[in-house]
Amino acid sequence: MISNLAGLATLFMFALSFSVAPRVARAQLALVGRVTTEAGTPISGAEVRVSGRRGRVTSDARGYFTTPGQRSDLVFFGVRRSGYVPISELVRVREGDTVDVVLERISPELDTVVVQAKLDETWERALRRYGVMLEDARFGSVITSVDIAEREPQWLSDMLYGQVGFTVIGNGSTAEVIGRARCRPNVFIDGMFARGFQMNNMQPQIIKMMILYRNFTALPTQLQVPDADRRCGGIVIYTN
Repeated sequence: MISNLAGLATLFMFALSFSVAPRVARAQLALVGRVTTEAGTPISGAEVRVSGRRGRVTSDARGYFTTPGQRSDLVFFGVRRSGYVPISELVRVREGDTVDVVLERISPELDTVVVQAKLDETWERALRRYGVMLEDARFGSVITSVDIAEREPQWLSDMLYGQVGFTVIGNGSTAEVIGRARCRPNVFIDGMFARGFQMNNMQPQIIKMMILYRNFTALPTQLQVPDADRRCGGIVIYTN
């Protein structure tokens, strides 16, 4: 259960299993779901878009929708309908998974036109931004907020146990993460190089997406900054 856009909309996701393996070529996967009100009433005509993909689909009279198939199991998608708070979220799709989307009405006490315009602008921006982020992640291993919620780690370093190219030394708050060359991985937070960042100073629950790059050359070009350690890979964290 994930809240988005200042807690005004809630996205319920079921049967999303934990996996942080790098994405590889696979059969086409479609995102299937249903859009309803908080009372469970189907919402027809809701627009559904997948980040990085052209076109859109709409929910039918029963609130159901199916997006075109894609090879990636990671999907950032958005749903909106006039009069409701739009949502956008990153999910990991498996064959047979279903995503139930619950939209909340915009309060009639607010200026609906103004509020809708602002929320739609934020929604469009998120779709564009995550399209770029997922494209950059194609050479890395992705950990989503859902993966983190299912693992319930006490420390951020707990999420890196068993990850190829990374080693966790110690445990608890003092655990350290090192790369293949026995050096500290370069860490980037929301696009900014975080020199000297201590992994366990950040609460895992605030992370939206984390991308692990085993080698420096696998990092997106814009993150291969001069101050970074070229011997090590990188950990890219997005919190919004």
